[in-house]
Amino acid sequence: MATGNRRRAVVIGLDGVSASYLQERLTAGTMPALAELLRTGRLVAMDSSVPPVSGVAWAGLSTGVNPGRHGVYGFTDLRPGTYDLRFPNNADLRVPRVWNRLADNGLRSVVLNVPGTYPAQAAAGSLLVSGFVSPRLTRSVAPPGWFFRVEELGYRTDVDAELAWDDADAVAAELLDLTEARRRLWWTAWEQVDWSLFWGVFTETDRFHHYHWGRRGEPWVEEILDRLYRAIDDHLADVAARLGDDDALFVVSDHGFTPIRAEVHLNRWLAEEGFLHLDGDRPRSLADIGPGTVAFALDPGRIYLHRKGRYPLGEVAPSDEAGVLADLAAGLAALRDPDTGDAALGPMLLGDNVFSGPAAADGPDLTVLPGPGFDPKGAVGSAAVFGRSNLTGMHTFGDAVCFARGAKLPERCRLEDVGASVFAHLGGDTADLDGEPVLL
Repeated sequence: MATGNRRRAVVIGLDGVSASYLQERLTAGTMPALAELLRTGRLVAMDSSVPPVSGVAWAGLSTGVNPGRHGVYGFTDLRPGTYDLRFPNNADLRVPRVWNRLADNGLRSVVLNVPGTYPAQAAAGSLLVSGFVSPRLTRSVAPPGWFFRVEELGYRTDVDAELAWDDADAVAAELLDLTEARRRLWWTAWEQVDWSLFWGVFTETDRFHHYHWGRRGEPWVEEILDRLYRAIDDHLADVAARLGDDDALFVVSDHGFTPIRAEVHLNRWLAEEGFLHLDGDRPRSLADIGPGTVAFALDPGRIYLHRKGRYPLGEVAPSDEAGVLADLAAGLAALRDPDTGDAALGPMLLGDNVFSGPAAADGPDLTVLPGPGFDPKGAVGSAAVFGRSNLTGMHTFGDAVCFARGAKLPERCRLEDVGASVFAHLGGDTADLDGEPVLL
C-alpha cells in the first residue's frame, strides 16, 4: 500500500533472460505488455558482471558499485589463509544496497527473491525475502513476523532440488507454480507495506534455461518457454497498470544465455600445463593443492595467483606475478576446441583493469570470460579439459536486459547504472556510487 504523492520505483528482475530473446518474442507478438511498455521506454542490451554470475551481478545491480567495492566475486570463495571453500552471503557485502541507503533516508522497501540476500535483513517497516542461495526459509524472511504469511502463500526460494528436468509436465508445473507463488507474495506485500522501492526477481527463467536452452526448437521446450514468458508478461502488465506517471519501472536481467558447446575445466588445463599441482591420485578439491602450484581456478573462470603470504603453500613472489599472468593469458587464449579448432575462451581480464576499490585485492587476478558456447569451470578432479554435463545452457557476459520507462538509456547500460538510477529517482545522492544515473 504505497501511499501519498511521493515517487516510487519498481524493479522487476528476470534472472538469466537475454535481451535478444525478448526481442524475438516481441517480434513474434507474444509479449504484448512489454511491447506496450516500449511505447514509453527503451530496451537495451547490457553487459553482465565480471565474472558473469548471478551473485556478483545482482550485488552490482543492487548496490550501484563494482565488485572491487562490494566484495562479492562468486557463489564460492576460499576462507582467508586456507584452501577451504566457503559460500559468501549477504553478510559479506561491504557496501549497503540501494534499499539500505533508502532506509537511512526514511524510505521503506519490499525486496523479494534477490539472489545473495540471505540471511534476510530489513529495516523497520520494510520487507525482505531472500533469494537463492537460501538454506532455510526461517532465516529468509525479515521481519520474522512475515514468515507465516510467506509460508501460507506456498512460497519457496528456489525450485525443487530433486526435480526431474526431463519430465515436461513436472517441469512446467514446478516453474509455473513457483512463478505464481512469487506473484501472490508480490501482491500481498504490495498492498500491506508502505513502500517507496519494490524490487522482485523471477529466477525460474534461469533454471529452465540452464537445463534446456540448448534444446530450443523442441515442441515441449518451446511450449514451456511460451507459458513461462507469458506469465511474466502478464505480471508486467499488472505492475504497469498500478504505477503512476512519476513512478519509475525497471526491467533488468543479470546476464544473457546461450547453448553450451562444451564446459572448459580450467584447473585440469592448469594442471596439464604445470601451473597447478594436486596431491594424491584422485584430488577432489583445492584442499589437495601441492607444492609447485603457481595458479588455481574457482568458478566461474576466476584464476588466482598462488601468492606467497596469501596462501599456506603460496610460491609466487611479487616480482614473478606479471610474468605468470602473461603466460596464463597467452596459454588460455590459445586454447582450442579439439573437435572444431574454435577458440574456447573470450577476453582475459586482469583484475587491476576491472576492479577498483578496497576489496579489489580479494578478487581474481585473471578472469576468463566464456567464448561462444564454452563454459569455464573451476571444478577439481575433472578427467579432461573439455567435457559436458546435463546442462545445455550457460551464461553470457553480454546480452543482459536493461529497460526503464521514462528513462534516457545509453546504448550499453551498465549494471551499476541501474542501482544508481533507482537511488537517484528516489532522491538519493549518487556521488559515491560507480553507476551513472540514467533517469531524466
